[in-house]
Amino acid sequence: MWEMELVQSRLEKTMHDAFDSVWLRHDQLNLPLRDTALVVGVERIAEATELRGLFP
Repeated sequence: MWEMELVQSRLEKTMHDAFDSVWLRHDQLNLPLRDTALVVGVERIAEATELRGLFP
């Protein structure tokens, strides 16, 4: 069983990393944060799809 502190620390790191990547892209695109988060999500999906070679 996972300890609550471990779960909380990993969640906090994941959320900080996600926010940092959205904020960095926000500075580049000059879009609202909500739109930027959508762009980042779509870019991640596109990259994963390309790396896996599902649609050559």
